[in-house]
Amino acid sequence: MGLDTDPAFVAAVMANPDALDMWAYPILQAEDDFIWARQQDLHQFTPTILEYGEAHADEFGGLFMDNEQGRIMTLWTRDPDRHLAEILALTGRDAPISAKEVRWSQAELRRAQRRIDDEWPGFADARATPTGWGASTSDNVLEVEISSANPDAPRAIAEGLATELGVPVEMLRVVSDGTGVELLGTGWVEGTVVTSDGSRPKGSWQITGDPVTIGYCGGGDIGYGVGRGGSFRIPCKTGDYRMQVWVYRDGHVIVLGESSVVTVREGRTSHTRIRVEP
Repeated sequence: MGLDTDPAFVAAVMANPDALDMWAYPILQAEDDFIWARQQDLHQFTPTILEYGEAHADEFGGLFMDNEQGRIMTLWTRDPDRHLAEILALTGRDAPISAKEVRWSQAELRRAQRRIDDEWPGFADARATPTGWGASTSDNVLEVEISSANPDAPRAIAEGLATELGVPVEMLRVVSDGTGVELLGTGWVEGTVVTSDGSRPKGSWQITGDPVTIGYCGGGDIGYGVGRGGSFRIPCKTGDYRMQVWVYRDGHVIVLGESSVVTVREGRTSHTRIRVEP
């Protein structure tokens, strides 16, 4: 992201109680402000680039934010220097824009993307299930994400899909979660949350499950909350979990309470009770 990577600084940020938890790693407010200001500055050029790219769709590989260098990188299947010169003539010579050559246009990747069928038998043959796919512009490949515990699944699916779609295998990158969690069945956890004095919660609290091995509770961007009476119900993949009650305040996730281990079985509902300490 173009931030300070000095190990001592990174360690200090991780130990800083004021660091924000909204990223995949702790980050200072000043760093967050820097990233968003830079993104706003770069995005002013994207409409012009995209309009130019649409006029040269057979050669345009797309664009991405090169955060490390603080610039926009444009991709072309031929003559990147010529395309860059023409873009800079529209945006201004000092615009933070670069160009490089790639193998496939964005149109080619998206045509292949649209032809993938999640019911394709090759997924099941490899003991995998697809979880998503799309063009990875920065790497100029069509990326397919799968859930599978089969270590050979990425290779088998890449080779099989290449034949199915009639594209070079190098166009595809298959990424596995290595666990096969999406192949697990689903059950439910119901429970009650009480405060340390036995009363029911009045605040807006969230519920989730911390897996003991593999698994997850909920799904996608959907949040599950604790009702006014302290009750909750949340779907979970089969497995063992410690259910957690938490709130999000001032950029921090605060865990208020945790259950004992709850075992979730496919198609069944498990029950628990969580006591929240002051």
